[in-house]
Amino acid sequence: MVASMAKETKHPARDILIGLVGSMSMITVIYCLMALALTMVVKYTQIDINAAYSVAFEQIGMKWAKYLVSVSPAISLQSTKNFMVLKTSTPCSLFFF
Repeated sequence: MVASMAKETKHPARDILIGLVGSMSMITVIYCLMALALTMVVKYTQIDINAAYSVAFEQIGMKWAKYLVSVSPAISLQSTKNFMVLKTSTPCSLFFF
């Protein structure tokens, strides 16, 4: 994905570095905030390692959020797949997804 976006920037050496460092920084901050929120909701010893957020929401009585957390990864993977299909340049690559 980075290689296909590199040709669309004016200064690839600078812009790609800024984009990668910026996006990784945002992802790290969001991951830390989610871990902090999880440990504030449920005791550290009660966190299920297989399904941490869905079990935590169920333990605090938010059963509807349990299903939302379970469905969200499938939706995000589908949107990523759709973007990759649209980004490809050859029609033959549509059949491989």
